[in-house]
Amino acid sequence: LFQKEDGIILVFDENATAANPQTSFDALHPVHDKAMSLSTPPGDLLRLVVGLSLSSGTTVLDDDEYSRRILWCLDRGYEYVPSVDLSDLTKGHDERDKEGFARIVEAIAGTVWSSAVMKPKQSQQLKASYAQEKQRQQESKEEKEPENLYVPP
Repeated sequence: LFQKEDGIILVFDENATAANPQTSFDALHPVHDKAMSLSTPPGDLLRLVVGLSLSSGTTVLDDDEYSRRILWCLDRGYEYVPSVDLSDLTKGHDERDKEGFARIVEAIAGTVWSSAVMKPKQSQQLKASYAQEKQRQQESKEEKEPENLYVPP
């Protein structure tokens, strides 16, 4: 039995050159198209495009290239996570607005997967809370305000 995937993460080398085009951003187009053409395409709970910084030094993108990448991702429902440096995996996890590897971890951890199962104790607590709320609403319906017997002159 084949089940639908909840999401997809596309990864490319931000420092890829013309000599190695199969790892560049443009190589993601056919990968995305193939994934979407499957009989059961990946879901949209998590969609990331990750630009790994595999070589030393940072890649500086001009505004046009950055905009092109952002628009491609937005048009296809992806979040773009640029310049992910894997040399220090502990960096940035304490920041409010995470970037790089910390953002990837946050996105994965913050996703409620379709296979998620609630713990029995929490399930029982929610059922009890729901029953109490339903009972309270029923009692409040039964308690009507006294009829106003005032007749204007």
